[in-house]
Amino acid sequence: GWIGVPLFLFLSGYGLSRKYGDADIHFFNYFKRHCVKLWILLVPIFLLYILINNYIFDHGFSGKAIVAQVFFIINLCNPNAIDPGTYWFFGLILQFYLLFLFLRKKPVLYLAILGIGAMVIDYCVMYFLDESSIRYLKHNCIGWLVPFIIGIWFEKTELQICKSQCVKVLFISVVLFPFALTIKCLSPFTQILAIIIFVCFIY
Repeated sequence: GWIGVPLFLFLSGYGLSRKYGDADIHFFNYFKRHCVKLWILLVPIFLLYILINNYIFDHGFSGKAIVAQVFFIINLCNPNAIDPGTYWFFGLILQFYLLFLFLRKKPVLYLAILGIGAMVIDYCVMYFLDESSIRYLKHNCIGWLVPFIIGIWFEKTELQICKSQCVKVLFISVVLFPFALTIKCLSPFTQILAIIIFVCFIY
């Protein structure tokens, strides 16, 4: 959770772009492959979660919520998208798998403009929507566009950064990061700074 989410989505965008590039993709095979991968991870632990809640904590869930979770649409059905469990993230991942098909062949300039637009959306969400609406968007891809786009953009541009530049950028980002965490108007930059710190640290 927390900073792990933008880092995971950044790596997902980078990894998908690296893997598929401009190759032709058969939609049905692509969709099926990624659904199966997600089900293999989701179903065992989700069934265990439901059983534990039912038989140990005497807390059940509606069949509708369980089905929505298993078919990755709980994010779209529930504004809070938490129960049952925190497995809504699988639905978010599938949304980005599908979004990648639209973004993967877009030019770098288009991705940059889209990333800026996503930042504007973040500010609009933060200042003009209520808490329930913010949670809804954050449980769906529109609330996490920026790190995913940066991942694709980063792979396409193949940035070459020298060590001295990397150290300077890392230092500046680490200094700015606490301010982004504590000052509301800077909070949309938190995920960007987290990605920069991560990339510079492992570069």
